Amino acid sequence: MLVCSFSAFAQIQNANIGLLDRPHVRAEGKADTTVVPDLVEFGVSVYYVSTDASKAKDSTENAIQKIQKTLFENGVSKNDVSVYWAPVSMTYSNVSKAKRVKPLFYTSSAFLSIKLKDLVKVSTIISSITDIGVQKITPLVFKHTQEEKILFSITQKASLNAKAFAEAMTSSIGGSVGKPIKVVTFDDNGSRRSLIGAAESIIRNRGVASLSSTEATLDMTGIGVGSIEFSAKVVVYFELK
Repeated sequence: MLVCSFSAFAQIQNANIGLLDRPHVRAEGKADTTVVPDLVEFGVSVYYVSTDASKAKDSTENAIQKIQKTLFENGVSKNDVSVYWAPVSMTYSNVSKAKRVKPLFYTSSAFLSIKLKDLVKVSTIISSITDIGVQKITPLVFKHTQEEKILFSITQKASLNAKAFAEAMTSSIGGSVGKPIKVVTFDDNGSRRSLIGAAESIIRNRGVASLSSTEATLDMTGIGVGSIEFSAKVVVYFELK
């Protein structure tokens, strides 16, 4: 369900810039809506350190395979899981590096990018894969698969709201609004967010909730899915009759 609210501001003015060299009405329209997310994206890192390069690499590969198996068994599509491998790194002591001798140890690592569309299973899936060998997990990002349609819809509503307000302003002084001369849109969705409390998508770990840290705690006991806010703003210039 979409819950929308609107506001607008209008000015009657003359301007001499391009198409705006005739009497016109400048109207600002805003609209916003709140939706329940249907997609969550996050990433996990797996790495192993060993004095044997093959052992480090094999351990990482085994962990990745187990994580993928767990994800697929829980209904995650193969298209929603991407694996990025990093080259095996070598660590030397200052002395051994200078003499080009065997490294002290090797590190093999990989990163998985994961999309989950069944939000009911998020907590269960994350708990399962962290038991396998995940060392790090990124903050969860909640999204909606129809974001473009949602933004288009509220932009239309913002434009209609601007027109309605412009008509109200001009009719009060005996004028009327003509066709639009220019439309300017603004992207206000940098502030798109999950709200704190009951309206926030949060990670709960033994009573502690956080989405701001660079690494989320792995031992999760539950995830609450809240809402995402979208907003649109337009400035429309109408002919003044």
